[in-house]
This record gives sequence, C-alpha cells and structure tokens, in this order.
Amino acid sequence: MNFKKQETNNYLLYDTPVENIFISEYAKNAPGDYVKVYLTALMYADQERDFDNAKLASALSMSAKQVEDAWDYWQECGLVERRAKAGGKDSEIEFVSLKEKFFSKAAGAPAVSRNAEKLNNREVADLFKNIEKETGRLLEAKEPETVALWLKEFGMDPEVILLGYRYCVKNGRSTRYRYVDKILMDWRERGLDTKESVEEFLEETDRKYSYYRQVFKVLGFRRNPTQAEMDIMDSWIDQGFSLDEVKEACKKTSGISSPSINYVSTVLKSQKAKDASMEAEDNAKLLQAVEERYDRIRYENARKTEKLREKIYTDIPGLKDVSDEIMSLGIRISRSILKGASGKAELSEARERQAQLGRKRSELLIQGGYREDALDPIYTCKKCSDTGVLEDGRRCSCFYDRLKEVKNEQ
Repeated sequence: MNFKKQETNNYLLYDTPVENIFISEYAKNAPGDYVKVYLTALMYADQERDFDNAKLASALSMSAKQVEDAWDYWQECGLVERRAKAGGKDSEIEFVSLKEKFFSKAAGAPAVSRNAEKLNNREVADLFKNIEKETGRLLEAKEPETVALWLKEFGMDPEVILLGYRYCVKNGRSTRYRYVDKILMDWRERGLDTKESVEEFLEETDRKYSYYRQVFKVLGFRRNPTQAEMDIMDSWIDQGFSLDEVKEACKKTSGISSPSINYVSTVLKSQKAKDASMEAEDNAKLLQAVEERYDRIRYENARKTEKLREKIYTDIPGLKDVSDEIMSLGIRISRSILKGASGKAELSEARERQAQLGRKRSELLIQGGYREDALDPIYTCKKCSDTGVLEDGRRCSCFYDRLKEVKNEQ
C-alpha cells in the first residue's frame, strides 16, 4: 500500500514558517522594505518556485536597487548567503537557518546591530580611555577584546557600555569587566539599548532602590539586596514604619557579629532598640572614617604608581614606546574582532606581536633592575584593590584592619 498527499497548486494555501529569532532579534530593527523582501522571498523559496529579483521587485512595487540593498543588508546580518549563478546576472540567495546558526554553537546571543561596524578607531580608542578614566585603572589584558565583543556581537552603544562602568563605580560595585558584563547583559534582556533608555530605567527604579540603599548603607552592607531582603523591607513600609525608625533599628545591629535584615525586622517589631551595644551615630561615623582612610590610601597609591612609572620610563630608554605600542595593539585587536572573519589574519598577527612586546617589556624591566610587574598599579591590598570590598560583595579582610586602626585612633 502506498501513501500520497493531494498536491495543492495554489501557493496561497500554504503556510510559510518564520523563525521566532528573526521576529524578535531582526525584524524590529530592520527597515520595513527589507523585511518585505526577506519574507516574500522566503515564501517563494519554501515553495521552491522560480522567482528572481526582477519578479520580486515587481511584486513588491520596489526598484531592483532597493531589492539588492535589502539582500546586502541581510547578508551583512548573516541571515542569507549570496552565490553568483553561472551565466547569469542574478545571484542565488540561500536562507540561513537561524536555529542552526545560534543554537548549534555554545556562543551567546546573535548580532542584531550594524552600528559597531561604523565605529572608527578614534571612537574605540576614546571608549577605552573613558573606561580607564571612570574606573581609575588600566584595562585588563582581555578587557579590550571583551569590549569589542560587546560592540560587535551584541551591537551595544558605546555610551551604554560606558554607562555600565559608571553605574558600577557610582554604586560601589566591582568594575572588573566580567562583572560589568553581567550588568550590560541584564540591561540588554530588558531591551535597554540606548543611553537614554538606560538612564530612564535607572531613574524610574532609583526611588525604589533609594530606600534599600539607605537601609543597607546604615547596616554597612556594600552589596545589592536579595529578593527576599527586598520583600522584607517592603513589608516594613506596609506596616507603617517610617524610614527614620528603620534606620534607628538598623543602627542597633552594630553590636552583633552578623547583622541581617531579619534581625532588623525583629528589632522593629519588638521595639527593643536598646539590645544593640553601639549607638547608631557612632557607628555611622566609624564607617565614614574607614571610607575616608581608603580614599587616602587609593590617592597615595595612585601618586606612587605614576611617580614610579615616570622613573622607570626615564631609567629604561625605549620602554615607554614598547608600552605605548602594546596599548595601540590592544586597539588594533579590537578593530580586528569588529571585522569578523575578514579580520582573523590581522587579529592573529596583532596578538602575536603583542605577546612579543610583552616579553620584550619584561626583559627590559628585568635588565633595568625592576620586577616584571613594576608598571602595574600599586595597591596596599591587591585582593580588593583598596576598596575594602571583594568582587562578590563581601568585605575584604583588610576592611577589619582599617576598622581597627580607626578605633585605636579615636
């Protein structure tokens, strides 16, 4: 027995499957005419009908040039592949499977913007300088490449990237690029792709988080509250506790080894503020004194770093040129990444050259009587970079040393 389906000759009776990735990641950002070209051609490709660009232009009431521009756009986005047809002027268009493209690999999200391609070297270099200015440190070894990936693979606006670093600095969070990446990815998932949209989002949520920050500041916490902690703090508002009452309860936790939101909640409910061993005002002054001490340490270390670098560059002729070239190669590496496949050769050459110069810099430093890391920033505590806070939000062990110093001086 054979099985056979009745053929349907009218193509309008068929359905054309469109991948959700196209709708969510590409259609919303593409020009409307380009979307019409893509979908109409996809319909005919699904039916395997003989249909060229001239017929497509006629069907859509568009010019041949507009159709060609559309294919250029979709090819640049990586959604189609164009191949020249032997003996013909037209080219063959093959639609790329987006599921295969993005989910058969371990790579992350698809590229959705062409803006990164338009960035010139000066803009990229300025972005790097602004990041160093915001963070007060030199870029880490892999940081330029990561920034380039944000620009290339995720199409991020440079102003949004810089805002991510600024946000971390302002809120006392780690400015390491791995942590900034988490912030930027969260904004991207929320659809915040411009500086204006990010600032609007932060402004809208600032009032809500201002309450949390004030509570945590009094507690001495240098991290974000968990969802459970935010729920508890929300319950204080619902129960009618004023912010001043909450702050007073928080100050009473200074006498216990592990202050917590739950403990504050107990204090509020029982109104037993006298259970704490240190007055809130004294505790606030103590924490402020510790912060001021860290400010002085960072300032002095920055001066020492700059002075040492000037001396080293004076003692070792040619070393500054090597360091400057290493930095310029970082920009070159980023530019090569932005080029994609066409920049692989240049990327390999730049990385090899950078490695050679790194070895040369180390040799010059050792020959000049210095350690290999003599140009690195000077920190009293390398674990927290003199902030008193580790990357996971916990207090560094040096924080308690500074606290002890402040107490002994009072």
